Amino acid sequence: MAILSQPTQGVSSLFSMRKDSLTNPLPSNCKPVNTKVNLSSLSTHLVKSPFLKIEILSCPVKSRAITQYIAYVHSPRGTQLLNLQSHETMAILTMWMEIEAHQFDPPASKLTWEQVIKPLYGLETDHTVVKENEANLEKVLNVYEKRLQESRFLACNSFTLVDLHHLPNIQYLLGTPTKRLFKNRPKVHKWVDEITSREAWKMACDQEKSWFNKQRRN
Repeated sequence: MAILSQPTQGVSSLFSMRKDSLTNPLPSNCKPVNTKVNLSSLSTHLVKSPFLKIEILSCPVKSRAITQYIAYVHSPRGTQLLNLQSHETMAILTMWMEIEAHQFDPPASKLTWEQVIKPLYGLETDHTVVKENEANLEKVLNVYEKRLQESRFLACNSFTLVDLHHLPNIQYLLGTPTKRLFKNRPKVHKWVDEITSREAWKMACDQEKSWFNKQRRN
């Protein structure tokens, strides 16, 4: 049975909100992971199988590859998530995707883990780790603040995969004290408000309205 990770499930739901629905839905044997069940004994699993941790950490990498594939294959439809107007715009898009993956995601993911995921399963938040990664995230957001003075979104003046890839971690962190790092920077705050208020993203976050769960019920 094929299993969709939560990040991939969200991406699938988001892309379903294009102007035209995808011709081929996901296979009927694809089902979402019950995160709570799988993570309830996470520490035990990590002891028994260190490779599980590697697999969990690789989920965002796989999800990025999936989004790029879908955006390219279905580029004639709906929102254009790849800015391929020229070699220059393509290079800028690629650069910002790398910045998200290697500069933003590491501290943001650690902050999400410490402040959101661990408390759900009775694990104690390591506040030293939180402090360290908030400092790292601030450095990244300072760069973003400067960039967003020049551009409506990170890669260009339209919403792209770069912005989409930020959404999962941002959505989690807005429910934690770390949200102040976004709100304390006017341009970043405006950008976060705009990308999180997109109707497609709100529906992707709504388990009752998401395309993926509708497919499961049919």
